[in-house]
Amino acid sequence: MNFWADIETQTNEQQNNTAAKFDVLPDGTTARAMLEGVELKTWEDNESFSLTWRIVDGDFAKRVVWQTLDIFNKDNAKRASRHKSLLAKMYEVTGIPRPAERPWTNDILKLQGKLIGLKIREFPRINERTGEMQNSNWIESIHADDASFVTKTGVKLDTSKANMAPAKPAAAKPSAPEFNDDISF
Repeated sequence: MNFWADIETQTNEQQNNTAAKFDVLPDGTTARAMLEGVELKTWEDNESFSLTWRIVDGDFAKRVVWQTLDIFNKDNAKRASRHKSLLAKMYEVTGIPRPAERPWTNDILKLQGKLIGLKIREFPRINERTGEMQNSNWIESIHADDASFVTKTGVKLDTSKANMAPAKPAAAKPSAPEFNDDISF
């Protein structure tokens, strides 16, 4: 017997178990989570906050979910406004006063250790590197951790190419009738 065989098997099993933890959560999943970390990311002319959440209950307890708060997006004001609303809701549901001006990493870190309800959505997208269809998650809404918030597992979306709805074709423009049918009058 190979001396390393049992180690290789354990390593493969451990790798398979670890990989499964990064699967996309089903669409509509709701769960309580705690903020674990915040990082300010800068690229080109934009900044955003990258939040790390740890789910604490339900089928996905101990899983990590990442969220980008693109509150400074100069190119997409609607996206920036939506993300500011999510951040404002986090302060509201935890009872922590939100900063009067631009938030910094330390302002968001005040939310650490507070339970917050998350509603998580699943969406299909094309992987830019591989060109293949894959699913990702995004946090749709923030909720107070109270009796009205219910943890539940959502429903996995089937986003295989066969099940993706085709894009609607553009409406055909009416064309002039053709009189090339060789029928005499």
